[in-house]
Amino acid sequence: MKLKSIPALHPYFLAVCPILFLFSRNIGEVRYGAIVIPVAVVLAASFLILSILKKLIRNSEKAAILTSAGILMFFLYGPLFDRTIAGLTIGGYVIGRNRVFFLLWCILGLLIAWAIIRTRRNLKAITTFLNATSFILIAISLVSIVSFELKAVGHRNHACDWTAVVTRLCEDTDVTGSPPNGPLRDIYYIILDEYARCDVLKQHYGYDNSPFMNYLESRGFYVAYRSCCNHLDTYYSLSSSLNMNYIQSLVPEMTVESMKHKLVTKMIGNNTVVHILKKYNYRHVFFPTIWKVTARNEMADTVCTPLRINLSEFEEILINSSVLRIIGAHRFAQTKRNMTIYTLDELGNIPRMKEPTFTFAHVMIPHPPFLFDADGNRPRSSPLSKRELSRNEYIDAYTDQIAFLNKKLSATIDRILTLSDVQPIIIIQADTGPGFRVPASMDTLVSRGERRFKDYMLMIRVPIFNACYFPDGGDSLLYESESPVNTFRIVFNHYFGAHMELLDDQTYDSVLSGNTIRFDVVATPQ
Repeated sequence: MKLKSIPALHPYFLAVCPILFLFSRNIGEVRYGAIVIPVAVVLAASFLILSILKKLIRNSEKAAILTSAGILMFFLYGPLFDRTIAGLTIGGYVIGRNRVFFLLWCILGLLIAWAIIRTRRNLKAITTFLNATSFILIAISLVSIVSFELKAVGHRNHACDWTAVVTRLCEDTDVTGSPPNGPLRDIYYIILDEYARCDVLKQHYGYDNSPFMNYLESRGFYVAYRSCCNHLDTYYSLSSSLNMNYIQSLVPEMTVESMKHKLVTKMIGNNTVVHILKKYNYRHVFFPTIWKVTARNEMADTVCTPLRINLSEFEEILINSSVLRIIGAHRFAQTKRNMTIYTLDELGNIPRMKEPTFTFAHVMIPHPPFLFDADGNRPRSSPLSKRELSRNEYIDAYTDQIAFLNKKLSATIDRILTLSDVQPIIIIQADTGPGFRVPASMDTLVSRGERRFKDYMLMIRVPIFNACYFPDGGDSLLYESESPVNTFRIVFNHYFGAHMELLDDQTYDSVLSGNTIRFDVVATPQ
């Protein structure tokens, strides 16, 4: 009796698997709608490729296995590259680059295709195995998604309760009546992602940033030369500064589930500072990024963005894990370039708005990828992955991006100050210090084992750039070690008549303890 042929569904299952897996790992931070287009595209592409191969080799099972092999190689390219030869250096020369790995990957793909086409084995068992395995992989992701949603019934209340917390925080600031110290001023809060402090740049990166510091001081800025971040992650850092308190004081029981359910995103978007300023009819101007946390803001009155944002962060990660990283990463890098230039240019036009404004702009540089050389052009060698850079290449690219940012930001500041009828309040801070490449001066720490990362954090990631323009005596309340958690406390105290006590300037690291996120104090470097 002749057995019925087994339908080869594995190409479609395997095509969807990476998308569902990535979504399940980021559920709570990515909307369901984000997977619709990627799923539709991969299913259509799989159907087209499978149909073509069936006609070419006239064997449905081989065509399906070839398609599945191609899908696996397509999506596994990025993860395998990053975990094998990325950044591999021999004799001071980086051989772990995409072009080398891509050539090897193509050769491997051709060998696999040749083996599949040439085989004379019965492939029904392999088809059954691939069907079952791919189905199980999809089921695992679906179980994670369903489990998350079932738990959401209880934990979504954390985000809902945040509104009540903000209301209480606003009441505690004791900001009432008209500001006693002059008219309402435009307020700019500009975050420079992973911008190192001046002394760190000098000591560990060999870069003298004093000309930019001198420029800022000549324009009336106070530079906090001993400032440190309050939390080592951007999530917590922005939540802390915009709510004027440490995370453990704002949310005493921070859990993994509450994090996944966008609590921190809620804390950044629906924050205390904006709530208070809206009492004074401030217009909240928001510059979105492609990073999920600052991609949108529910409190914004005006959203300033280029006409077109091509890809989301979810799509970038998906592309970066596939062979398309070679092509798609360049397109995504151009999107980031456009958004960065647009933000820095458009900030200079905010003074034209009639109402008092609170502007939030998260500038995603000098954080990698490195999109600008010192003159603002594309770097000559712009690797697709930061891991492809040698230590010296990384330091050069990082400091070049700082040099460009300094020039662009100087022009923006000049324009803001020139066009403003009333002297504005300008806060320019880093969220954290750099977080990837260990400088040459850290090499001696390798032998210290577990202490290496902690020493690295203390020396590189904890110190941050922090400069404030507080006119009419506001700068007299600033001090060298002032940190972001106290910045808006000073603003509201001096310009709005509040009486908020300043907190101790501390830095906290988040530590996972079971299902709870604990915050441990980190010694701040002197």
